Amino acid sequence: MSVEWKPFDYARKAETKPRHADVLCWIIEEFYEQAVTLGYFDGFTWRTSWGSDDCSVSWWAEIQYPDPPPDWAPQA
Repeated sequence: MSVEWKPFDYARKAETKPRHADVLCWIIEEFYEQAVTLGYFDGFTWRTSWGSDDCSVSWWAEIQYPDPPPDWAPQA
């Protein structure tokens, strides 16, 4: 499984943000973490996975979730 990294530009937020707000994504956080971590765009700004907006995101990627095992079924 590979991810498609997309650049984020705060000056061009509307063009470079994710399509959906409040969805967990992979992010490149360059302020404190300086690493690949998890975060989400809240409709206005990026937040870390724990909710802090004290971050700076330069790249993001959608998380690709695997399909469940073929013999798994949710409990009724």
